[in-house]
Amino acid sequence: MYDFITKWTSIPQLQESLDMAVNLYVDQFKKDFQQLILKIFNDVDFYDAYAFKVMVDQHKVKLLSSINEKTKIVSLIRDNNIHNSDVFLSCLNGEIEIFKIIDVDDDFVSEINNGMELIIVDDYSGSLNSLKKFLDKIHEKISHHPLFVKQEKINIVFAPIFITNFALDKFSEIKDKYNLFAISLEHFREVRPAQYVRSGIHLSEIEQQIFNDFSAFLKVKKEYIYGYKDIEDIIIFNHFVPNNTLGCLWWNKNYYYSIFNRYHGFEEFNNYSILSKEKQEFFQSLICKINSPYPLFAILILCGLNKITIQKIMKITPSKYDSLLQKSIQKSIITRVDGKYIKSYRINEYI
Repeated sequence: MYDFITKWTSIPQLQESLDMAVNLYVDQFKKDFQQLILKIFNDVDFYDAYAFKVMVDQHKVKLLSSINEKTKIVSLIRDNNIHNSDVFLSCLNGEIEIFKIIDVDDDFVSEINNGMELIIVDDYSGSLNSLKKFLDKIHEKISHHPLFVKQEKINIVFAPIFITNFALDKFSEIKDKYNLFAISLEHFREVRPAQYVRSGIHLSEIEQQIFNDFSAFLKVKKEYIYGYKDIEDIIIFNHFVPNNTLGCLWWNKNYYYSIFNRYHGFEEFNNYSILSKEKQEFFQSLICKINSPYPLFAILILCGLNKITIQKIMKITPSKYDSLLQKSIQKSIITRVDGKYIKSYRINEYI
């Protein structure tokens, strides 16, 4: 078992699952990519469900000590429906009531007029975009509400568990721009360092080039190669991956198996595949050209699996299936005889 997996989690079952997933993942790529992946994995901060819950419970204790009769703890307005905040807020709820501000209505403004203070909670603040959008929206709504009576500034505390250097700098820029708000920051964990790739601290120039080649190979979208806003974080939660994390750690828009998923965190390969563990390991042992989609495709075709099943296993579109089939025949990996696909003369180069 890799040493970094024992750092990621102390849960034996999860360690075993992660170890198999890492092996399957790394084996897809050529040697230079494999060495880079393992180096990055060694530095990844991985938080399993237990470790995350412990942090949230500690965060809850700190929040409880800050609450008074005029305090309202609120969550950020999110820009999508499927988000890690659902897990975070469910862990945080209990002795603490978390409010979701959908709109600035009469009751909310009345509480503001009576001296209400806000504590805005978040689990991970990477770029500070969510906080800025939230503040922009409620500042505009409050300032134009007919019932609002301007008195002293409204006290707002932003209390994320994690925050990056980038977000910290951004906070310094925006905290004084709202004339109605007096905003302060209390983060629970240490500040997340930035520039993992390009700082020269973690990766050499040669490794940086391999990183760029690997990201291009995975077809990572340009804005996510170094993480959103080029933040270059390397943090993974069992239930989600911040988009500020290096794109190669979670990007899965092609036929390569990815260990981590943006909105589901760690993907247990067994749970996401209709193949048994034994078949996965057997098929993997047959493949000669790791850095190619053709070996697995050919194996599945030769096993007689239908188009829909192959698309599910390889996570590919119908058009990608058609392209792989056509090219596998052109490359003489497989051929069609009497209505069945059989091995062609170049198959030994792949399998």
